[in-house]
Amino acid sequence: MENDFYEMITATVSHDMRTPINAIMGLIQSLDQFVTQNIGKRLLGIVNNSSKILLFLVNDILDFFQLKNGKFKIKLEKIEIRKPVLELIDMFLLVAKEKSIELKYEFDENLPKLLIVDQQRIKQILINLISNSLKFTLQGQIKIFVRYDQSQKLIWIRVSDTGVGVKVEDEIKLFKLFGKLESSQALNTKGIGLGLNICSKVVEACGGNIHLDTGYKNGASFEFSILAYENEDQLPKIIGR
Repeated sequence: MENDFYEMITATVSHDMRTPINAIMGLIQSLDQFVTQNIGKRLLGIVNNSSKILLFLVNDILDFFQLKNGKFKIKLEKIEIRKPVLELIDMFLLVAKEKSIELKYEFDENLPKLLIVDQQRIKQILINLISNSLKFTLQGQIKIFVRYDQSQKLIWIRVSDTGVGVKVEDEIKLFKLFGKLESSQALNTKGIGLGLNICSKVVEACGGNIHLDTGYKNGASFEFSILAYENEDQLPKIIGR
């Protein structure tokens, strides 16, 4: 009975919310070829990026129910590992610029060019972390750092900011369902507290973990890992075959 309820919600959200968002994104792409002025291109870019972020938030809700009913899936594919990070930098660049926040990134020198990984999960988690950093950072910068642990077959991504920070004793609350902090109310930020809870469950399903760097004193710093492979011979049979 419970699984039937989750499947009904999943189907409803998937159709009633994702369909109009995809339609908006398709319309934006059609309009783009007719808009020639820079201001028009910029406005379309903002709407398009906002639609992409909204779509990922809808996918968060879908994943919440799929995790509940055991239907959560991992899709591994060989990708240029820098690409999803650079795409998200581009997606959030205008929002960061409007807040006078510098959006920076760094790739470890030993990071492979290609990895077999679920890139949608990387984007999903990064969107949540970058969105949170933008909410709680009034000035300064947000930095993304990417490295690969070859021995453990994990890609690690850290998002650090110069925002209000997080108290050590609040770390557990952060990853609970609907968990919100006092700083959320102080800055009057919006949200239902679903993002980090979903992130923690997605990361766990992808064979990694997520944590708050309690040693970081200049704001907040979150780091997460998920399994990533350099070649197909390393893939577990239950995932890759």
